[in-house]
Amino acid sequence: MNQQLNRFSLTVEEVYKIKTSPNLIVIGQIDSGQINVNEEIYCYRSTADKKYMRVTEIKRKGLSVAWAQSGDKIIICLEGSNLTKEDVHNGDILFKRQKWDEKQKAEETVELLVVAPMSSGKSTVINAILGMNILPSSNFACTAHKYKITINDKNEQVEVSVRVRNGKMEKVTDVNGETLKKINEDEISKEINIEAPSYGRLAQTRKIVLIDTPGANYSGNSRHRAVTDSIISEFSGNAVLYILNASQIGTEDDEKILKKIKGLLDKNKDMEIIFALNKADVINRDKESLDTLIRKQIVPYIKKVGISRFSIYPCSAEAALLFRRALAEDEMAESEADNFYKYFKYFYRDTISLYQYIYDSDREAEYETIEVDGEQYSRKSVEIALYNTGLQELENKLVKLGKSEEKGKTETPKDEIAKMNELFADVSIV
Repeated sequence: MNQQLNRFSLTVEEVYKIKTSPNLIVIGQIDSGQINVNEEIYCYRSTADKKYMRVTEIKRKGLSVAWAQSGDKIIICLEGSNLTKEDVHNGDILFKRQKWDEKQKAEETVELLVVAPMSSGKSTVINAILGMNILPSSNFACTAHKYKITINDKNEQVEVSVRVRNGKMEKVTDVNGETLKKINEDEISKEINIEAPSYGRLAQTRKIVLIDTPGANYSGNSRHRAVTDSIISEFSGNAVLYILNASQIGTEDDEKILKKIKGLLDKNKDMEIIFALNKADVINRDKESLDTLIRKQIVPYIKKVGISRFSIYPCSAEAALLFRRALAEDEMAESEADNFYKYFKYFYRDTISLYQYIYDSDREAEYETIEVDGEQYSRKSVEIALYNTGLQELENKLVKLGKSEEKGKTETPKDEIAKMNELFADVSIV
């Protein structure tokens, strides 16, 4: 996978100071990599004693955006402890925070329990977050063991180890989907640990751990059910990520698992639950709008189980995974290329924006083409299609977990633009 997204640097051109707060406004050009809202950066001059600053807003071409990449000229709002005009100067180079000491790791780790009934696309959602095919996926229950997937910037490549019955950890040398499939079917294996590089929205300063459970089939595989129940009862992390299948809402397995999850949430009052409504693209919008499905069917169904505080993020994990693989120039099988073309037509077609037609000579990389099965696609068009799958908004939610000041706070793009405009109304040149 292309790891250039994680090697971020920005050259500062102008710095402004917010009069009424310690925040800074910085204008600059991204030299390499990608930056996302809520990531932390630091100045090259202060490497001996780094002062980390959180990116709270990004503006590109006058619009508030969630991320920016190499070649973009951007305006960012930086938040930090006791920021002064001495912390950032014109000409400085800013880098993204990459590594932590052990204390920071413990404080900044976000742990998510990933749960779903069989055939909801749980493994595909995780693969899409990773940006590569790691976990085996099919229409049958694929995950038979507990998977612990750790995502952060210190990982340069995927590493897999397996805990066997005697408690020892054994490292896997040849890592691929087929290898994991065999390990998954092995009765000797007890737990599978995966260390993976971060990608896209999850290229964050905090370590994110996904605890993946077997795709529970309560009317079928008793072993999968027992493993899932055990993991749920022992979980004490930050949040539950529950994968719903948009084409199969309200199944018997869903209801049984959700009741188990409600018990977990009742014992852990600060724990959040986030629903990823996967396969949202299969909904026939000529017959029923996605908004109607969510508000009239899914929300009442979840509340009926007794869960009152939750959020729902529609997405298409399969499409997002294929778009990310294409952007990483990962070779695809013929059937995968056919699905890429189908999804590209669907998600790029629905884009109603003149943004795609902007040309800027400073952003030449966006106009490069990538090839899928002999067909040429502009990199920008695939990025737009990827954004429309909804996965990146789900990731935005995940990276905010554990930050108490953001709980219960939801901002629309209009809110973000208004906030940035308000900041700029009260700045003075440093």
